[in-house]
Amino acid sequence: MSDKILIVENDLDRRVAIRRVFDQAAPLPFDLEFAFGGEVARIPFAYHEFAAAVVDFGGGEAEARDALRTIRSARPELEIIALGREEEQAAPVIAWDGLEALPGALARAVERARLAGGERKTREDLERRHRELREITDTLARQSVHLLRLRNELAAEKSIPIEMDSSLFFRFCKNPIIGVTGTKGKTTTTAIIYEILKSAGKNPVKVGIGQVSVLDK
Repeated sequence: MSDKILIVENDLDRRVAIRRVFDQAAPLPFDLEFAFGGEVARIPFAYHEFAAAVVDFGGGEAEARDALRTIRSARPELEIIALGREEEQAAPVIAWDGLEALPGALARAVERARLAGGERKTREDLERRHRELREITDTLARQSVHLLRLRNELAAEKSIPIEMDSSLFFRFCKNPIIGVTGTKGKTTTTAIIYEILKSAGKNPVKVGIGQVSVLDK
């Protein structure tokens, strides 16, 4: 499959010269599509998968600059090569007397675009998967809230007490309990107490740390 290349050229003789350079170069999978500078604004870029573009400033700088601005606005990620004039929105720049370098420069530009497109697709896939995961998580959270409400209602109707793992732990644990509360430093404080008791020859057990249930120990 050929890569479609947009070439903005207002001078017919220069178009012939550009076509001749590509004919003389090694076979490249390029489909060259020429357009005058004034035609660029009418190109439906959303329906054209251009792999790169070339804008020649030798056939009319004003129209070439307008065309470059239009292309950059419609396809910000598109690789653009400027012929004959250095422009901020186009890189690299090839002098007209070095036109034979254009096919190779385009090949490199298309390869850069292909790599960038792959990275962009990977990023878009990751963002899409993240959105899907968030939707699943939000759905599960809503369902969990509904199930908890239903559980509480049924328990209240049957006069069944609802026990948390911590309440069961405090009810059945026969050993001394040291509770650590607060907003910051609970894990660190618990670890220090644990090490002190362990050094003193005791057999301490840490529970309720790092999302571990107090009943798991």
